[in-house]
Formats: sequence, C-alpha cells, structure tokens
Amino acid sequence: MTTLDYEAEHHRLRITGVCRDDDAPALADVVSRLSRASVTLIVDLTAVSAMTPEVARSLVTSQTAAERCRVTLLRKSGSMVDRRLQAALPQASVQCGWRSRSQRRGGP
Repeated sequence: MTTLDYEAEHHRLRITGVCRDDDAPALADVVSRLSRASVTLIVDLTAVSAMTPEVARSLVTSQTAAERCRVTLLRKSGSMVDRRLQAALPQASVQCGWRSRSQRRGGP
C-alpha cells in the first residue's frame, strides 16, 4: 500500500510503502499538480520499500515534464528504488541533465 504525505512548508511529498503499477497514474498526477504550484518539489522516496518499473518511468516522466518546477526524486543511493529510477532515466537523462555520481567526479 502506498501512502502519500505532503509537507507544504517544505514542498516535500513523502511516499511510503510499496508502489505498484496501479499507483503510477495517481503518483504522476499528484507530482504534476504539485509541481505546477511551486518552483521546487522534493519527492521523498526514502521510505518506499518496493517500486515497479512502471512507477519509476511515471515519476521520471513527471519530473522531466515539470516545466517551471525543479522536481527532485530523493532516494537512498544504491537502493532498489534508485536502481529502478536509474533504469528509467536513459531517455530523460539527456533532457534533465542527470549525471551519475561517477560522471560528476569526472569518471565514465
């Protein structure tokens, strides 16, 4: 079960639990709506215990579609959620300027 909690003061959307394919449209919708209302939005995924590839694609698409809002997908480095999001990034990485940690350090 996926739980959403929005902290308006910090422009932070906390998502917890398991994110399944049927959650993808609702998550994309809430990220889209919140990103239209602010210049920054933090989507905190650190308490997500599992995520399907469909949800990851949906979140990355919502992130890149946010025109005037910087949407940050916060997750634990090396976690399953991180790997799912990275797998969803290849097309979007060029558009949003995402780089891996080794690329930021000057690696391949």
